[in-house]
Amino acid sequence: MAAAGIMPGSMQRSQAGIIERTLVAGTEALMASAPKGVDPHNRTLVEAAINKFRRRGATPTDRRDAIRDLADVLEHYRPSVKVHLLSKDEGALFEIANKFWIRHNKPDQYKDYDRELWWAWLFYIYLASIALVVRLVERQKGIEGSIGRSSAR
Repeated sequence: MAAAGIMPGSMQRSQAGIIERTLVAGTEALMASAPKGVDPHNRTLVEAAINKFRRRGATPTDRRDAIRDLADVLEHYRPSVKVHLLSKDEGALFEIANKFWIRHNKPDQYKDYDRELWWAWLFYIYLASIALVVRLVERQKGIEGSIGRSSAR
């Protein structure tokens, strides 16, 4: 049974005519906004991960690589993640990537789970986490900027 809104294997034709994995209902704005605000190098990685995960013919390895790429981008922002998220949330994000056969291939990795469903969930969690951290950092910079401007008066 599929998790709410996640239809394993269902495809759609994009406006550009490309056959791609169907989005989970309500995530269209996330797909469009998540790469925004990310530095240029990581933006390229986020956009490539989205395309790799969604593209027609994507293998399980492709989808795993896409999730790993998003986890790597989140790792780049880890200092900000530590500042803006609760320590247990920050730890859980990286523990999942490190222990559930996303970033490592060790004998003690958890591999016996429904990857189709869990990897879809992880894809959206990491993408949303990147978007959240980037927005929180932008907001913090805006607050600090406005404090600096008002104290300079």
